[in-house]
Amino acid sequence: MWQRFTENARKVVFYAQEEAGNLGDGYISTEHLLLGLIREVGGDAVQILNRLNVSLDALRAGIERHMIGGHGRSALEIQLTPRARHIIDLAYDEARLLGNNSIGAEHLLLGLIREGDGLAGQALAKLGVGLEQARQAVLEFQKEKSGHQP
Repeated sequence: MWQRFTENARKVVFYAQEEAGNLGDGYISTEHLLLGLIREVGGDAVQILNRLNVSLDALRAGIERHMIGGHGRSALEIQLTPRARHIIDLAYDEARLLGNNSIGAEHLLLGLIREGDGLAGQALAKLGVGLEQARQAVLEFQKEKSGHQP
């Protein structure tokens, strides 16, 4: 599964694992994925959130306010929850819909928004991030990144 991920998306998952471990959680859920996304400061997903006028500090605070840390038991390899695995599936679907061969951090962001029920999706929705506007921002970002004007 991970071979389709860009280097940026792999970093996000690594950061999500660190976030979960720091909280003592033995699993990666949607909130850990979102925290991993916003930790990749120069990453594509952060640039898209900036385009959508989303405050990363407000996003982090909104998530952390609702998180309950685990009991300090961190596994050697932290597993994805079923909801987080679903985010990966949605990210793959979003990449395919946008005509991309690999899954980037921007697709993970779209997957989190599209799923909507997890803590991450709720936090994004509270800040006014909608799927269509995010998809449009991703398309524009990709065109600019590839050297085409939107």
